[in-house]
Amino acid sequence: MLPFNAILTSLGNRALFGRFTTKALHSLFQQAVGGVTPAVFCVRLRSVLDVDVTEELASVALPILYLQARADNVVPRSATALIQKIRPEMRLVETDSPHCLLQVVSQDAARVIGEFVVSTTYAMVAPIREPCR
Repeated sequence: MLPFNAILTSLGNRALFGRFTTKALHSLFQQAVGGVTPAVFCVRLRSVLDVDVTEELASVALPILYLQARADNVVPRSATALIQKIRPEMRLVETDSPHCLLQVVSQDAARVIGEFVVSTTYAMVAPIREPCR
């Protein structure tokens, strides 16, 4: 592994998993970034930092679920406030997890997502149902 990748793996593991890290998660993360060159990593990071889709968010006509990790070291809480300002009807569910919550609390996240899909599907379909004649 390149020295850059060792540093990236160590810092990234702390940022993404924090106190929730396990040997298995660390190993998977190491495999994922092990071959990423510094140049590619910089391009990816720059693209994340440069994106701004607040206008597009305002025009989304579907229900929004935000799974917020209480121990997120990547996305600041101010991001939640911004989304809530733009889409106040957004459903917010906090989890005791790090940024990579789908990897850490996958069963809880799947349950919440499933409940959200069911509740929003019913809410969207119910008003357009007409009685059978």
